Amino acid sequence: MERKTGRARSIACVLLPHFYWQAAAVRRPQLKAAEHRALITTPGASGDRTRTVLDTSPHISDVLPGMPLDQAMSRCPDAVIVEADLPRTREIFAGLADALQEIVPNIEESEAGRVFLEINGLEKLYGDDANIVRLISCAASSALTGLDMRIGIGPSKWLAQVAATRSRQGRAYKISGNPRRFLHRLPLTALPISLDLVERMQSFGLETLGDIANLPRGACHAQFGADGARAWDLANGIDEDPLVPRRSEETVSESLEFPDATVNLFTIVTGMESLLSRAYSRPALRNRYARRCLVESRVFQTAPWAMRVAFKEPAGSKSDALFAVKTKLDTVQVPGPLVDMKLTLEGLTGEAARQESMWLEVQRSNDLSQALAQLQERIGEPPPIYRVETIKPTSKVPEWRKALVQLSL
Repeated sequence: MERKTGRARSIACVLLPHFYWQAAAVRRPQLKAAEHRALITTPGASGDRTRTVLDTSPHISDVLPGMPLDQAMSRCPDAVIVEADLPRTREIFAGLADALQEIVPNIEESEAGRVFLEINGLEKLYGDDANIVRLISCAASSALTGLDMRIGIGPSKWLAQVAATRSRQGRAYKISGNPRRFLHRLPLTALPISLDLVERMQSFGLETLGDIANLPRGACHAQFGADGARAWDLANGIDEDPLVPRRSEETVSESLEFPDATVNLFTIVTGMESLLSRAYSRPALRNRYARRCLVESRVFQTAPWAMRVAFKEPAGSKSDALFAVKTKLDTVQVPGPLVDMKLTLEGLTGEAARQESMWLEVQRSNDLSQALAQLQERIGEPPPIYRVETIKPTSKVPEWRKALVQLSL
């Protein structure tokens, strides 16, 4: 089965295998030793049973990302548990994306450790695929000193990712022709599906992508739902997901280092006040507002700490932002002595003032739009708020007359 997409695509994937482990090894080089077996977990207290595994050392094969920590420890009892350094991971990944966007305008940050690049048409600018790969490799290497990085090229995001897993450090692998011959031996864990679905499929005796590809698509859909149908498509090399371009966001950052590591709240708040004062004095924030604030710190002898604050109303001054940050700080616990502090104002808006309408309906619409914008900043995605919309008022089927439509900004 082959679907026509209308226009041939050429996608490159820059992949950092075991990225969370690599980022942790930058801070703790001993993790690279062959005898070290490490489980990189989500942040949380040592006894928190909700913690899950984000990544493992490369030579651990019986623990998968997404697995509960308790289950992972039962399979790998001698492993060292390392809490993920999420601020450092984000910093490394953002640096990679920035470097790649300098040469390729359309890139997608799929997830930590994986970036897709639309390279259609770049041959007129850079030459053939070999030259494009060379430029991508140089740009990525400059941002990822000492990290393992692979490059793959294919006609879709999925096949480019598979190609990247087949490549070697500093080299690129390209998939062309019939993709099934590249896919049929891959294990189910190569698919971007949940761990639960992998285990369900394995309970039916399915172990490789070839096992799924040989089944009827309808059977996979009936037994495993939409995710099963999606798995069948990918196992047959069918992927029509569009590349979603990265949204570059302007931010303002300031940082400081404490003379001595401290847990004193007065000292921490004073540091935040100083950083906010410096940030709001920057030309980039003149007559502008910020929707949220990110505070990041290194913590003495433990994993870094981060606190994100979404402002109820866009903050246009140090005092407004400081009040929200202090309120949030009262509800969280500092995990240990802070070594330094970095404060970043995000979601900058050019709204310097707001003129209210004399019409009540317009006021309500404006208020609703502001509420949706702030709620989206808090939860990080479009809010699940809907309105009832008339679709076919004369339909004989009641369910077709009206529908729920998600509100958008």
